[in-house]
Amino acid sequence: MNPSGPLMLNSSIELQKRAHTTLKNRLHISIVDSDTDSTEYDSESESEALLKDVTTVEEKSSFRQFARKYELSRKGFHSFTGLFTVWLYVNGINQRQLVVPLVIMAGLCFAQDFIRFRNPAFNKQFIKYYGFMMRESEHDRYNGILFFLLGLILTSSFLPKDLAVMCNFLLSWADTSASFVGRLYGKYTPKISANKSLAGCAASFATGVFSCYLLYGALVPRYTDKVDLPGDILYQRDSSKLDLHLYAVLCGLIASISECIEVGIDDNFTIPVFSGIFLFGLVKVMQ
Repeated sequence: MNPSGPLMLNSSIELQKRAHTTLKNRLHISIVDSDTDSTEYDSESESEALLKDVTTVEEKSSFRQFARKYELSRKGFHSFTGLFTVWLYVNGINQRQLVVPLVIMAGLCFAQDFIRFRNPAFNKQFIKYYGFMMRESEHDRYNGILFFLLGLILTSSFLPKDLAVMCNFLLSWADTSASFVGRLYGKYTPKISANKSLAGCAASFATGVFSCYLLYGALVPRYTDKVDLPGDILYQRDSSKLDLHLYAVLCGLIASISECIEVGIDDNFTIPVFSGIFLFGLVKVMQ
């Protein structure tokens, strides 16, 4: 993230506040100095309407700044994929069936980025229409969606069904909650690393615990006889040395650890891959 971003944002907000205050003062003077006939009322009405318009513009601008700062469009997409994963599971879609569509989507995403890196005009138009889904650092780098797809391809190809679903939950929801809470409250808690805070890690932990209970406490017991094949569910509550509550806590820890690992690769790729490795090893060892 560009370190000058918060400074520019604060400066913009401060300038808007000053302009708003100045305009209100001018309008107030205009109203006071007007004659007390019908002209005064017309002037006051026009002034109030103008002030209302200015306030509306400021509110819209503030929301856009808030949405960009907290990446609402990007995080909304992430969260939707988690809900879509639930829909896929309850409708009996096996993760192996998703590999080919995911590979096609990743190929198209790669081709799109390959072209825009070599065509500044196309890149400019692309950013104009789709920049709301991108970070500024991705304007001249590969889009995070590509890494998102690559991570899902690996987990869907090599992990059992339940662990692939868990990895998608952690990527979709735990990463989103860590980012949102970290941006809101990270400044009040200790730093785990340069870009990670204790607040964000706590959010990813809580979301990891919730995701485990959702999958193994609600979805699997209700739907496994209808949608799962033998071997699809690696973690079996009846035979594992881990009870569900301890497993949920460990899933939360894995979510936080995977979120904090920084190896110079987009976390849309590292979170599902590392969480998948940790979950598979944990469940296998405790079988």
